[in-house]
Amino acid sequence: MSQVNHVNIAWLDDQIDILARENEELFKDYNCFITFKAKTADELQSFLKDHCNMVDAVIVDFEVDSTNPNAETSTSGFQKVAYIRDQFSPIPFFLCSNFNLRDIEERSQNFGEQERDYFLKPDENGLRRYCHKSEVSRLLEMICTEVESLSTPQFKVRQEYDKAFKAIELFGLDAETFVSLLAIDEEIDYKDLAEKPVKLRKEIERLFEKLGEEEVIPSKKLNEVVNWFKIPSPNPKIDSDDMMPKALVSTLDFFAELINNSAHSLYFDEYLKDSRDVYLVKALTIICLDIIKWFNNYYDLYKDVRPFHFDPFTAVVIDKVEREGKQALLVKHEGEEYVLQKNYNAHANIGDKVKVKGRAKDTYYRKDYYVSRDKWERCDTT
Repeated sequence: MSQVNHVNIAWLDDQIDILARENEELFKDYNCFITFKAKTADELQSFLKDHCNMVDAVIVDFEVDSTNPNAETSTSGFQKVAYIRDQFSPIPFFLCSNFNLRDIEERSQNFGEQERDYFLKPDENGLRRYCHKSEVSRLLEMICTEVESLSTPQFKVRQEYDKAFKAIELFGLDAETFVSLLAIDEEIDYKDLAEKPVKLRKEIERLFEKLGEEEVIPSKKLNEVVNWFKIPSPNPKIDSDDMMPKALVSTLDFFAELINNSAHSLYFDEYLKDSRDVYLVKALTIICLDIIKWFNNYYDLYKDVRPFHFDPFTAVVIDKVEREGKQALLVKHEGEEYVLQKNYNAHANIGDKVKVKGRAKDTYYRKDYYVSRDKWERCDTT
């Protein structure tokens, strides 16, 4: 059985939903995954236009829905498949049909010789890119062997970073962004290259939005998350051994600084335009993959703990204090102290009740919790 980590397959068949269910466990055995289910040649073509970097192989039925109502389905549809195959070379295509080989040979007489040979002519090992639908196991073995043999740059990237790409899928990020960046070649247009790091930042921001919504990190903002990780053991609900290693924190900080929203002030984009340094962009992409892998493990540990979950509460002001030279109010709740930034729209004095609705971005930076002015309000005393 093949040892490849992950093979992405697009499957074109008008009964694809049934076939996918029937063969689900078999696909898992071969580490193969149906990336896209198409019922027409047009659907397949549309998907490949946008996601060809994420497809390692394509399975097609012999009888494909026609795009030409005046032609026989199997002929016209398969001619469209031939065009798609040529358009998206070197992705290998495989034929899987309920027709036996003899029937297909007879029905394919109207096809060009090149197309018939591609699917039906035996290779040096006597194998054809064809199998009956009762032989899906043999088909997957052929697919894995050929995909591994071809070893396209996109495939090699996904094999090497398999764990990271599984995490990317879990968090709903755009895997194709990372594949395309790691597979870029040195002939890329300099303007296109300068725009690539922005795509990386957007994906990391999407990651933090997801983690922030799940309440496993204190903020959805990249720079605020970086600052939080710089503080040792910042949350009593998080084991200090589970915090991000300092080397990775420094790397994340470097990434955030280099491609922040004002990166032009660092002349980073100008450098890329002048140098066409694709290796720097690839290095940043690898940094992102390492960060995503780490957060995947962290998320598994704390998704149920939700260490930054916050339930609003009502408390009594017990003192007036100063923080960083500014007046503030102090309340206690369940043994913890909360320092409330002065709110000019909600005056409160010692003894007044206030409702605390949330914490500030620098929560856990000190022994008390700092609450920004927009996160609390004075309770109505009437």
